[in-house]
Amino acid sequence: MVARSLDDYRDAIRGLYPVGDWWDKQFADSSSDFSLYVNALSREARRVQERAAALLDEAYPERTTELVAEYEAMFGLSSGEGLDTRRERITGALNGIIFREADWDRIAAQFGFTSSLQRQKGFVCGLSRCGDRLWGVAARCYLVFVISHPPGVSAARRGEFEQAMRDNFPSMYALEFKYKELSA
Repeated sequence: MVARSLDDYRDAIRGLYPVGDWWDKQFADSSSDFSLYVNALSREARRVQERAAALLDEAYPERTTELVAEYEAMFGLSSGEGLDTRRERITGALNGIIFREADWDRIAAQFGFTSSLQRQKGFVCGLSRCGDRLWGVAARCYLVFVISHPPGVSAARRGEFEQAMRDNFPSMYALEFKYKELSA
């Protein structure tokens, strides 16, 4: 969201009024009631815009500061740790990562595999190398699974398994699979 100055808001408000000498005098006299009204309205418009920008940040659990307690109450999480830890737990609950381990094991068992999460790393999309916003910034999570399977499993069967795993995760997850054949 682009930050606007008080002058930007004053100019925009001025553009709403008719053109003429009387209006010019009102805008030029900083002590006139009209000028005081426009200044107050400009300050309020800027305050509303700043709060709207803050609300957009609060919509992302990984950046929230004001709504941490509300997010925790919504997901039934306890509070008490540091802000970063609380945000991670909220993000995990929101994305189901905390509760998905049983799902991973269930899907792997359906295919006769066992799975373990080797690595989990967060990253962000939508920023340039310099940190400039290119498009909507979105947090992503990169997961690496180690899959143990019996000998002779075909590539097609692995593909079916990977698709089943991807179907179980929200699109914010990038999944990678490493296979390990069990000895007979």
